[in-house]
Amino acid sequence: MKNMFISKEMVKGLFDLVKSEEMLPSDFELIVFQDNDESFSFFYEEDRLCLPYYLDIEDDSNFRKVILNKYNLNVLSFYEELTECQNDLVFSLLHEFGHMVQMQQLGDDYEDFDDTDFDLRAEIIEKYEDEYEREVAYRNLNSEMFADQFAIQMINNHKDRIVDIIKNAKMNEPCPYGEFYSIWFRLICVDYKTL
Repeated sequence: MKNMFISKEMVKGLFDLVKSEEMLPSDFELIVFQDNDESFSFFYEEDRLCLPYYLDIEDDSNFRKVILNKYNLNVLSFYEELTECQNDLVFSLLHEFGHMVQMQQLGDDYEDFDDTDFDLRAEIIEKYEDEYEREVAYRNLNSEMFADQFAIQMINNHKDRIVDIIKNAKMNEPCPYGEFYSIWFRLICVDYKTL
């Protein structure tokens, strides 16, 4: 399986797992936006997670090569019980949740950290023409290393729970592109808000 719809239940299940480990405040609200873009990203200032509508994995991804070389983790096959797409989704979501955890740990120092991180990202784009070298430099940024290591730690420590979350997630009917929805841990519910 090389592509799949990303269900809200999968996102919520993994988010709840991170929250249950008390790595984020109990009242942390996450705004999720799914659209046709194929990237995962977290916007700190808005507590907003952007996800692709469908996950479509590429066999020659530099991101996956760097993770394999740096951490000896194959992003597509670390859990035999899951498909390549499901494994890729687990790593990608936990990586983004790692950014949230780091933001919480930095607290008031976040703005200085974010400014420095932004400048370093711009330097990487200017300095490296080779896409693989650019990805290596990018993955060596403090924020990206933290998020990668966070994802790997969660993968190593919570296999049974993660596999259960992914395997038992309902594959809801696809929702309209560009839908916002909020996830609250405390209420253990999903509130859908379409803009």
